[in-house]
Amino acid sequence: MSRGVEVDTADPPPGSSRRALLAAAPAALAASALAVAGCGADARPRGHRLAPAAAQQELAALNRLRSIELLAVEVYTAAIPRLSRRFYWTARQLLADEVAHAAELYGLIHHRGGTPTAAAARYDLGIPRTPRQALELFSTLEHLQVSSYLRAIPQMPSGRVRAVLGAILASDAQHQAVVRQGLGEAALSGPYVTG
Repeated sequence: MSRGVEVDTADPPPGSSRRALLAAAPAALAASALAVAGCGADARPRGHRLAPAAAQQELAALNRLRSIELLAVEVYTAAIPRLSRRFYWTARQLLADEVAHAAELYGLIHHRGGTPTAAAARYDLGIPRTPRQALELFSTLEHLQVSSYLRAIPQMPSGRVRAVLGAILASDAQHQAVVRQGLGEAALSGPYVTG
């Protein structure tokens, strides 16, 4: 018998409503973005700049990744209230990680003179009605994130950017393993994380 997420019919923990999570997420995202925007310097030597076309490609790729992270923040925010107590606090930590990832990407884009992508006004996520459906939505999202980072990292001209994206990839791969376990599946579907 596989170990999936248990359905808990008790009241959710205080502050677990979607409204409460939605109210808290933008403030946390903004604070994280401001903190990260001022951190670190580029690894390129002084006076060395990317060609305009390469710089635009880098910014476009970073903004695509940021859009996916903003989607992740929305997915976790929307679906966490559907979870049982067994996975609720874990998902809150995963949400905090996604907020931090979006903020790190904001900082990279801002540091390079780009305009960071803003969250969409609306995301069509469907409505998870059970804890299992919420976890399946998380699983789909984490798969998208891992595969997106695996494609983007080799295209980045800056070693510093590749390092930051590699750290986010590692975090999202951990998320993917945790969510798969929550669904009663093996942490990895094969010997390598492939998205």
